[in-house]
Amino acid sequence: MPLIGLINASISQTLPNGLSFKLGYGLANFHNQAIWNYSDESAKDGQLALASIGYTKNFDKFNLTTELFTFIGPSDSGNYSTYNTVYRTKNIWGVSLNPEFKLNGESIGYLKLGYAFAKSQQADDYGSVDYGSTQGGLYGFGVKLPMSKDLFIGLESFRIGFSRTDRVYSTGWSTYTTNKPNVTFSSVYIGRNF
Repeated sequence: MPLIGLINASISQTLPNGLSFKLGYGLANFHNQAIWNYSDESAKDGQLALASIGYTKNFDKFNLTTELFTFIGPSDSGNYSTYNTVYRTKNIWGVSLNPEFKLNGESIGYLKLGYAFAKSQQADDYGSVDYGSTQGGLYGFGVKLPMSKDLFIGLESFRIGFSRTDRVYSTGWSTYTTNKPNVTFSSVYIGRNF
């Protein structure tokens, strides 16, 4: 059998067509850039879990996995000492398209490209400001290793750059404000094919 045929056969055996579920745990860095009468930036590191459901389709020379994911965990995403200001980036979820390629042995490398959605808000001594929904693109990469026909483990890292929110009037500050959150997330995960 030609070498290309062997590679394709190996990929097909390693990444079966069908549904999969993945549960990951890792470190996140939240960053906010709020605009008041001046620019106010804050950041916070935290730990988050990620759950996703995906579908993999085999092609001749690679595989394509589509995933729907959501974060599970704390929503605080940065503090600013003045007036006890706390930012939150909540309800983060998204979809990604992951082109997957066979590396050496049984390991598989992939790119992660997609789009995500979230809500952001800010609270301080004067009250709270709800910035509403925001969305933005995501990009990253990962490696996974099949443990059996049905189980796999892996590592991945990706960044979501959300768009700047609409201006919201803050009564405590008597001015309009906006916020531009983003999240960088790196995790280990375990998954199962169905």
